[in-house]
Amino acid sequence: MTNPMDWLKQVFSGQAGGVGPREAEQLLARGVAAIDVREASEVAGGMIDQAKHVPLGDVDAYGWNALKNAGIAAETRELLVVCRSGMRSQRAIARLRSERGDVALINLDGGMIAWCNEGLPTRRG
Repeated sequence: MTNPMDWLKQVFSGQAGGVGPREAEQLLARGVAAIDVREASEVAGGMIDQAKHVPLGDVDAYGWNALKNAGIAAETRELLVVCRSGMRSQRAIARLRSERGDVALINLDGGMIAWCNEGLPTRRG
């Protein structure tokens, strides 16, 4: 990420591809909310500590209401979306963006595979 303002413009316009694990770690340290859209059996093996578990099926069916039910505040303006490899999270982002364009939806590129390969911490889901 070279210029933070350019990056934020891309995120809010829906053009940003995502962030790597180290950038995601910085976002989380700054207080950015996060959801993990993997299935319960996957999350049981470990997830990012700050993330809330909201399976993709719930996101597909209920959109932002699924996040609200998981404790994600309605006034959230930035949201990191995580899955195993970064593919399902992109699908979740597309679904969520269809309801709210005012939130910076950020994909974790490479998902939990990349996160774990960096040796970053996880907790049991």
